[in-house]
Amino acid sequence: MTDSPAPTVKREKSRVVCTLSFADAEVAAAEQKALARLSSDVNMKGFRPGKAPPDAVRERIKPEALFEETVHTLIQEKVPALIKEEQLKPIISPRIEIASRTPLTVTVTVVERPEVTVKGIDKIKIENKEIKVDEKDVKKVINSVLIDARTTKEVEHAAKSGDQITIDFSATDSEGKTAAGFAGNAYAVVIGEAHLLPGFEDQLIGLKKGDDKKFSLTLPEGHPAEDMKGKKLTFSVKVSKVEEVSLPELTDALVKEKLGMDSAAAFKKRIEESLQEQEKGSERLRRERLLLDDIRSRTQVELAPELIDEELRSILLEVEEDLKRQSKTFADWMKEQGKDQKEIEKELRQRAQDRLKLRLGMSSIIEEKKVAVTPEEMKSALAEMMARVPEAQRAEAEKAYAAGSEGYGALEWQKKVEKAMDLLLAQ
Repeated sequence: MTDSPAPTVKREKSRVVCTLSFADAEVAAAEQKALARLSSDVNMKGFRPGKAPPDAVRERIKPEALFEETVHTLIQEKVPALIKEEQLKPIISPRIEIASRTPLTVTVTVVERPEVTVKGIDKIKIENKEIKVDEKDVKKVINSVLIDARTTKEVEHAAKSGDQITIDFSATDSEGKTAAGFAGNAYAVVIGEAHLLPGFEDQLIGLKKGDDKKFSLTLPEGHPAEDMKGKKLTFSVKVSKVEEVSLPELTDALVKEKLGMDSAAAFKKRIEESLQEQEKGSERLRRERLLLDDIRSRTQVELAPELIDEELRSILLEVEEDLKRQSKTFADWMKEQGKDQKEIEKELRQRAQDRLKLRLGMSSIIEEKKVAVTPEEMKSALAEMMARVPEAQRAEAEKAYAAGSEGYGALEWQKKVEKAMDLLLAQ
């Protein structure tokens, strides 16, 4: 038998499953090519690399390694031709599986872009809240600026919010052992500034000079000491002083001297404007999150399992890189999450499906709305991005984002998404 049978092709919506069978002669020819490639990694006395006889090389190579290389050789030659002949448009790398060794038969699963429907795009309406700056927030910022010029006066009354209290403190764990890093002498803190652990300053209210107190707190999950998160500590506190805090009045003279501005009114206005910009940014983020959730919920698409698997692998790589930066293992992460591997995998698979739905839904919207990015807009976006890259790395970054590169395509997609979101948020 010299000719391989024609491939069978089965279409299942966005999946195309092709079955390829290979004639013995074709397999033998591919095996010789595989041997030739593998021989370059085999060192045999008396022969230069790649020049040893095939039969001698075969004895040095594991049969499974030779089989894999043979299949790889056949696939390299057949799959591109198959994709072209069937006019397939894969969006991820084809999945290759061995169906049979004798005769050698493989299945090639090609995933094309699935049919996507985003229902009621023009009905998307995300509430736009009025931006208001709270006078309390303005006062808080002003007080933070005046704090360096504050004065204190020792008092005999019990400490209240806003007072400065000076304490000696230490902590022990659940076994009664001293907790390193949780102690201080003559430590002054203004109650209500939230500089200590959540709940700590509340425990100081009502204490007077000379008072002692013990209380327990559970360290929050956001605590920087990884090994202490969620642990319960018992604190011992002794008060050495309670003081009233007085802040200076915000005057034109003080503003000119300390801040170099013309007047107290001008300083206050700048704070209000700054807080308003922050509120605008927060409101934009809130509306964007709601918009993305809405797009995801409106998107109807049937996702091929291979597509979900590919996205899951991408997520796992991201998690792995993040854990590596934190010097953690996957086991550490699961322990922190309080979940087993099965639960984590289920959550990550759902995240993969959510990401795919959102990306495909957004892509459909971009096509329907005919969102495009002009060369001038791309030039501006590239210039803005390069301005943030250190000079020493700029040449490499420019190469990575050259027109036609993967980086350029990713940035263009990002700008299209931004424009599409602007359109939808303006509805």
